Amino acid sequence: MGFNFKVDYTRVYAIISLFFLVLGLSPISRAFSPFSFFEPEFYFIPQYLPYIFSALSALLGLFSLKGNKSKIFVAAMSTVFKANIVLSIFMMGYFLVNYAIVLVGAATIPEYCVFQGNMNCQSAWLSPDDDMFYFSLVSGSNRPIIVSHASCTMNKGQLEPCDAKRCHSYDSGKGGVLVQPGGMVAFTSTCNDESGNPLSFRKGDHYTGKIILGYYYSDEPRSNIRTFAGSISAKAQ
Repeated sequence: MGFNFKVDYTRVYAIISLFFLVLGLSPISRAFSPFSFFEPEFYFIPQYLPYIFSALSALLGLFSLKGNKSKIFVAAMSTVFKANIVLSIFMMGYFLVNYAIVLVGAATIPEYCVFQGNMNCQSAWLSPDDDMFYFSLVSGSNRPIIVSHASCTMNKGQLEPCDAKRCHSYDSGKGGVLVQPGGMVAFTSTCNDESGNPLSFRKGDHYTGKIILGYYYSDEPRSNIRTFAGSISAKAQ
């Protein structure tokens, strides 16, 4: 009876450890991070808290193997637990070292522009001269769309309407910019903080945030607004 309980208890630790390890290697793990410094969902950015749970569960699993007389079971589970611990420590170190490097200013944040769905970033740059963010996107949609809103913001709920200044080739009759499949659309926008207020930049400053686009298909009513969300990091040049 005691032997079966020990085996089951070890397996529980293994399941917990593996669960948090997989969680740590997935984009979902960003919800567990106390840091919002690295933002993009579409990049492999480790968050350390799930790895702590994984390593602790693996250590408890190793402890629970003591006294188990099945050498095969002990060897197999020891390998699983030790691998989880090693990988968790490596990923925690990777995250914390990168955070520390950026924090002390020894390196800059890598620049990127990554979009979900059917939008691809063609170019993006941040100007300290006018505090504006310039970016262009290529549509991968198989249907014409009207881009009606465009925001560069840290506030994920902010959606600013297009106008002739913000969205190039703006068509007031359509309430946005017509983008054909494979076509390009360009924007000029301020970049806003968490409260939705425009920011100013000096040369060398970094901005990390979101690009939020509102659009509707050209054969649909204007009220059917959908959104594209992208993650950007740009350095003022």
